[in-house]
Amino acid sequence: MFDKIKESVTGSNADALGGYTKYLEGVEFPISKDALLDHLQSSGATEAVIEHVRSLSRDRFSSADEVFASLFPS
Repeated sequence: MFDKIKESVTGSNADALGGYTKYLEGVEFPISKDALLDHLQSSGATEAVIEHVRSLSRDRFSSADEVFASLFPS
């Protein structure tokens, strides 16, 4: 599914996708949004990335694919 998301994301969103990928390295799923936000902060994610994740309506993610699908809905 991650490949499908990468294919559907274009332009500046494609650049953003790569930025998010590096911050999700080492995340153990499933993960709560609060725990994900803690991980992002400790990983040095930008405030824009943290705020984007904070704005999501989901409270739990089962995989990186779910994170990306929520961040970049098609």
